[in-house]
Amino acid sequence: MALSIVAPASAMDYIIGAKGGYYVWRPFLRDIPGSSFSTLESGTGALAGPIFGISFTNDITLSVSGLFGQQTAQWSTGNTYNEKEGKYESTTSYMQEQRYDIDTALSYQVIQGLRLFVGYKYQYLEVEWISSTRQAGDLTSMSVSDDEVEFKIPLQGISIGGSYVAPFSDLYFFSMTLSGIIMRGKFKYSSHEIRYRTFESTAIAGTPDSESDTFDMQQMGFNFEPAIGIRTGGPIITLGMRYQYLRSQFYNQEATSNDGPSDNWMNDHLYGVFMSVMFVL
Repeated sequence: MALSIVAPASAMDYIIGAKGGYYVWRPFLRDIPGSSFSTLESGTGALAGPIFGISFTNDITLSVSGLFGQQTAQWSTGNTYNEKEGKYESTTSYMQEQRYDIDTALSYQVIQGLRLFVGYKYQYLEVEWISSTRQAGDLTSMSVSDDEVEFKIPLQGISIGGSYVAPFSDLYFFSMTLSGIIMRGKFKYSSHEIRYRTFESTAIAGTPDSESDTFDMQQMGFNFEPAIGIRTGGPIITLGMRYQYLRSQFYNQEATSNDGPSDNWMNDHLYGVFMSVMFVL
């Protein structure tokens, strides 16, 4: 998709390159009703991947690109008094997300500079969330609760959109890509909790506690990528930004629920800046 917009290609040209950038992920997990995930902070980190393509004719191009990497976040909530428990609480949390995005696109040049495309999209997220909560009424009644939750979210679907390139000169150009995305897949989670009393090495009776479940999930939204670029005598280089917004839903859940997954729509945001380098062979 990206490579088909940066330069006109002749029939049977091959394009190879790479794309990388720094991104922020604001996870839809924060919007799950009645869950403790509402405290999740946005994850940040570098994402990068390869770009491949082939032009069958001057107007028809097939491209494949990937975006892989890890995004993390760590945060703490200050001391608060839990009236129900009669204790002070403090929590430290850590989130690590591993992302695998693969996009394919078959594009057709309608007029000079304007292309329409349709493609297959695969996305796999693996998220680990660790939270450690300390409670203290006095020195003799301190306890620690460690929660570990793992999410595995494989999704696949289609993207449909268009791209436009406007040259500033023989060297410099502006490009813009806008696409709609529809995906379906699974939302799998497992959790594990252990509670300890301070100064003791054994878990409190009744813990550890574990659970797991799987839900049907769908996402729909859009991806927007404006960029500026330069055609050198060798590589084609672009600098741009990406904003991806997806509405997420557990679509086989009960219509009304205030505790855990329901059919409520949730918001997922991914945005950042990137650079790509491509060669026409």
